[in-house]
Amino acid sequence: MIKTEVDSQVFVKKAPGVSMAAALAAVRVATKSYPGTSVMDQTAFKAERAKPVQQTLALVYTLLALAIVIACSASATRWRCPSSSAPANWACCARSG
Repeated sequence: MIKTEVDSQVFVKKAPGVSMAAALAAVRVATKSYPGTSVMDQTAFKAERAKPVQQTLALVYTLLALAIVIACSASATRWRCPSSSAPANWACCARSG
């Protein structure tokens, strides 16, 4: 059995006085021999981590909007007077009849 340990994330702290561009370039050179790696700065990393949360929120907001549309549609349908056999105490029937 071959046991392999692989890090899924590696965080690098740049040395004082080194520019962000130079640090990113050095890390890209060091990781070039590892296919499938991505090198990101802190801003890009935060944006990448926020994507699933934003997608989940978008789904929740969409479902909420759909629920509101369905509720309003059902409410509008419920208060119509489709026939003359509707109870006389319904407000819409009292106005229309």
